Amino acid sequence: MLQLVLFNVTNGLIIGAFYVLMALGLSLILNLSNVINFAHGNFLALGGYVAFVLTPFIGFWGALVVSPLVTAVIGFAIERLMIRRVYSRDPVYSLLLTFGLDLLSGTPEGTCLLDGMIHYAQSDAFKPKGVVSLSFGTQNGWQETIRAGDTGRDHLPPGAIQLDVARALKGKNSMEWDTRPVPQDVRTKPEYAVVWQGGMGYFAEPQGVFTLYVDGEKALELPFISDQDAVWFNADKTISLRYARDPASAEYGTLTLTLPSSKVTPGKPLRLKVIGSDSNSRRWFGVFQMR
Repeated sequence: MLQLVLFNVTNGLIIGAFYVLMALGLSLILNLSNVINFAHGNFLALGGYVAFVLTPFIGFWGALVVSPLVTAVIGFAIERLMIRRVYSRDPVYSLLLTFGLDLLSGTPEGTCLLDGMIHYAQSDAFKPKGVVSLSFGTQNGWQETIRAGDTGRDHLPPGAIQLDVARALKGKNSMEWDTRPVPQDVRTKPEYAVVWQGGMGYFAEPQGVFTLYVDGEKALELPFISDQDAVWFNADKTISLRYARDPASAEYGTLTLTLPSSKVTPGKPLRLKVIGSDSNSRRWFGVFQMR
């Protein structure tokens, strides 16, 4: 009798621990990203399934180490390609999206698709090739923020620690930062390009104008901000600012400022400043602080 009681108590504690683990993960995701993840349990099941498939090849302990990494990669890909696109929308969008993932993985069709993908990856026919180009990394366009009209730390891209912005709003419309030092041989080329990770957003707000200054001199004016790829020029088109939007985000991308090399000083950083118009708008132009 005592043995039966101990068995049931132990079994209950183990099952309860699983429920606690799932609840903590669901709560953590909700608090950090404001995403109601209906597919949370499915990712746990996916990890178990991957471990089950890998065990005959690399053993139990190897599968125990590898399966969480494989599941994390799949989760990262789904977040980048699908979930990130609805961050700036109403939370009901992320709820419906993850609910759809839950339905797909819970049907025979979804299970068959996953099983087929795993068997294909294990076959000789699977020969991945190509180059993956990531939009984040080390750029020369940001080294230190001097001041910002506003800051944000939600839904940052990989490698970013903070978003510094200037808004088209009085009191929050100025931002200033230093680039990395200009190379000593910059004068050997006619132009110099400054690249940084940043963005522009809050498109539901009224339009605002943003002016970019380089070392205290007006470089060019942005009469509008864009949620698509765009380019702006100064009056004589010797200075340009090109925006390449990240396909995974409506508000983030890569900005490239190109100007004559005669306007920069070798060995010294550029001081860039953006001032937004007083348009009573929360529209913003920003730069990421990168690790």
